Amino acid sequence: MRRMQLWLGVFALSFVALAACSKTAEKGASEEATKRSAADLENLDPRSLYDVVLEAPETLAAGESGTVTLAIRPKDGAEVKPETPLRASLESRGAIRAEKERLSYADHARVEGKGPVFEIPVRGEEAGQGELGVDLDFYVCIAELCMKTAEKLAVTAQVQ
Repeated sequence: MRRMQLWLGVFALSFVALAACSKTAEKGASEEATKRSAADLENLDPRSLYDVVLEAPETLAAGESGTVTLAIRPKDGAEVKPETPLRASLESRGAIRAEKERLSYADHARVEGKGPVFEIPVRGEEAGQGELGVDLDFYVCIAELCMKTAEKLAVTAQVQ
């Protein structure tokens, strides 16, 4: 009986020691992963986290309205949060005119894949080629942080 108690005591002591070693190893691995993750985040280019698509109708008739679509498409794990600032300045050149000169997140038509999609009303003013320039500033976020980024885009449309 006494011998059995001794073995149970040795077993319990071994189990506690093994558990303590396991927690120490997990803590060391966790700290290493955090250091590695912080270094990766420091060198992360925010432009690698999304794509921006700007599309216009190929042709418009003079006096006709159309829609230019601006979509911010975050990649896996990224998002454009509604609470972060988003500003777009629109510049109409040539034969088309945008109805607005500025956009904010509140102007989005819908959200697709954690990114806003804007439908910008434009109008064909006269025959010729028109261009819509977009100066876009926004924040793209991943779980750990949000990073400011900017894009300058332009799209053309032919007005007949």
